[in-house]
Amino acid sequence: FRGFARFYQALGEFSMEDRLSFIDQSIISLRKARIIKNHPFPAKIEYVLGKAYYHKGRYYMDQAIHFLESALNKGVDADDIYEYLGLTYGQLERYEKSAEYFETAVERHSTDLLYLTLAQTYYKLSRTPESEEYLIRTINRTEDVSIEEKSRFLLGQIYIDKEDFLKAENQYNMILEKDPSSADAHFQLGEIYEELGDSIRARSEWRKALQIDPSHYGARLRYYN
Repeated sequence: FRGFARFYQALGEFSMEDRLSFIDQSIISLRKARIIKNHPFPAKIEYVLGKAYYHKGRYYMDQAIHFLESALNKGVDADDIYEYLGLTYGQLERYEKSAEYFETAVERHSTDLLYLTLAQTYYKLSRTPESEEYLIRTINRTEDVSIEEKSRFLLGQIYIDKEDFLKAENQYNMILEKDPSSADAHFQLGEIYEELGDSIRARSEWRKALQIDPSHYGARLRYYN
């Protein structure tokens, strides 16, 4: 029980140092509990251990997968186990497995953030139609400005990849309607106008990006060259 308590206590910490300290305490307690013969909650212990190793960081993803999949095989039916496995495989750049688990997570409890995460995974797999579909779903259902902005940036990139510049332009303009201080949106508009052969409008957008963020690398590279 101390292992469970330390894990959930860790999730409430803002300081990464404090969070990792509680995560380590959780792992130590839960691994000690696994040594005991006929220990209680065998599946629950592996489920929380898997999540704890995920929060330890990239170099512990193999342990996270081991315990999470073991917990799944032992009957743990928590909604977030599929999301954790999707995230874990994504950290290892095994995007096919990541997408499989995210698809299951979406079927069980769809959220705007899950839709976005699945769309990002599909994009990494070059499954553009599925990525576009889930980005549009995300935008249509979310009330979170940050999630909407991330979705529109990726959707804009998909349209640029397809050379559908007018649709891409529309996405960045919609970002600027809600966040006029987005240097990245101005930069991307500059890239679009450059592709369309309108260097004056392109430089104007890069200049706006630099006025917002003087250290913007892409805009500096474009504007001063």
